[in-house]
Amino acid sequence: MIWIRLLLLPLCLAPTLALAQVDATPATDPARFLALESVARTDATAQDLARRIEARAIAEAEAGSGEPVEVEGLLVDFADGRRLLHIALCGGAWFGNLGCHSSLFTMPAGGAGFVRVLDLIGSGPIWFDSREGVGGWPDLILGGTRPSHPPYIRWRWTGQTFDKAWPPG
Repeated sequence: MIWIRLLLLPLCLAPTLALAQVDATPATDPARFLALESVARTDATAQDLARRIEARAIAEAEAGSGEPVEVEGLLVDFADGRRLLHIALCGGAWFGNLGCHSSLFTMPAGGAGFVRVLDLIGSGPIWFDSREGVGGWPDLILGGTRPSHPPYIRWRWTGQTFDKAWPPG
């Protein structure tokens, strides 16, 4: 009986977030979770932005490894003028066992430039949760990139950055 109470305690403290994790995932409700690739631009503008913003990291990786770096930019333009840019840098041992490093950048409506808000090791799938979010930014659901990670990790906008919201810890 005590174990059951402890198990239910997180649901009482954060019912919306806890239930969101229990009742739906990109695998169980694909209409709710929009894949970043399905809503992002990958055109020359996105690629140029990615290369310009990460120019120093690209140069450092290429100089350090002697290998070219693959750069992928995914740009999302929101209706109100906000923008989100996902940049993945991949290639060679420079980026460790997973072979990639990715970052998310945001720009507020009317903003002067992109601000780095999240750095990730690896480059797994990312989904927008169309039902959960803060301040107009959807929660981000990231696919786990390692067997020791949970299959999905939820990140929530704090007003300045995205912080891990689930799983706890």
